[in-house]
Amino acid sequence: MLRAALVTTSEGERRHLVIHADCGCHYRWPEWISICDEVGVTLDELAARIDAYIERYNTKRIKHSLGSMSPLRFRESLGLAA
Repeated sequence: MLRAALVTTSEGERRHLVIHADCGCHYRWPEWISICDEVGVTLDELAARIDAYIERYNTKRIKHSLGSMSPLRFRESLGLAA
């Protein structure tokens, strides 16, 4: 999946590439690591990008099913988050 995504995108597009998977264990799989090395992405950079995406996904994205609020704002509105 990663290799296919890299082959079908330009270098500029890859800076914003998001690959969805149901689990995170493959990020430590040796072939994923070697593919990242091939395109010049270090594990530290990959981890930082994943962390930034998770942070944005959980706090900033707007969900219409939550009244057009982010998940964090919705939880705050219920008194479940400070």
